[in-house]
Amino acid sequence: MATGLDPDFPGDETNPYAPPRSQLGHRSRGESPAVVPFEFGCILSATWALYKERLGACIAVCWTVLALTWGIQFLQTRLLRELAVPPGDRLQYFLVQFAVFVGAYVFNVWLSIGQNLAMLAVARGEPSVLERVFHGGRFILTTILAAVLFALALCLIVLVNLIWIPILSGLVGPRSLAIVLVFAVGIVIACIVGIYVAMRFSQFPYMILDHNAGAVDSLRFSWEATRRRVGTLNAVYAMLCLINLGGFLACFVGLLFTVPFTGLMLAVTYLSMTGQPLGGEKPAPQSWDEVSFESD
Repeated sequence: MATGLDPDFPGDETNPYAPPRSQLGHRSRGESPAVVPFEFGCILSATWALYKERLGACIAVCWTVLALTWGIQFLQTRLLRELAVPPGDRLQYFLVQFAVFVGAYVFNVWLSIGQNLAMLAVARGEPSVLERVFHGGRFILTTILAAVLFALALCLIVLVNLIWIPILSGLVGPRSLAIVLVFAVGIVIACIVGIYVAMRFSQFPYMILDHNAGAVDSLRFSWEATRRRVGTLNAVYAMLCLINLGGFLACFVGLLFTVPFTGLMLAVTYLSMTGQPLGGEKPAPQSWDEVSFESD
């Protein structure tokens, strides 16, 4: 259910949801926490500082989620083996497969919501974050509906950008080189448009959790919050992929430490984008520009 109130997204003067600049105010030195500027370097530095400060909480949250994820995958495999039906009964086989798949999917959505809730709490310096992993039940239906709408919108936009490929292929005739160029250019354009739209809608899970937005409103709020910020978002997500790739290449063990960091980075990115301050046990600096990886 939506709250009926549009969230404030400061930092964009053209954003209809942004409050007047006089309402944003400025914190005097000594007050905490601080708002992270929506810049790639600032987000990365702020995440690193918080990760070092609350390493235990980050690891507890993500390791719990990973353990439950592996557990449900093992249970899913076991159930499919135990509930196996004769190959001739295709309908029963399909129903069993579908039921197990849906159950596992809903459980994983619940875990994802809980992890996002817990990481937002970590980024805000709130205590008792681990229990929040299990508090996402009321957001499951809205999140699934928003994810379906997001997937449909993304597919529709990509198809619209691909539909002209067969038209141009018919116009250029059977010349193989021309057809290859048409397909290559069309796929590149579709990928660029698809990535852009995905970035604009990428914050809908946090809009649901943080603003109790409905499925449609969460996508709309995300579209407004990410206005003119796609470049920085692309840099953030590229870094997340590289960090987790490094953890994967480190014999999978590295993922136990990179996944908590990247999960926290997503929460910090959202808070920075929406102009919300970070918290922590230590007083936050006035500006996260001054935070470096070597700082204690």
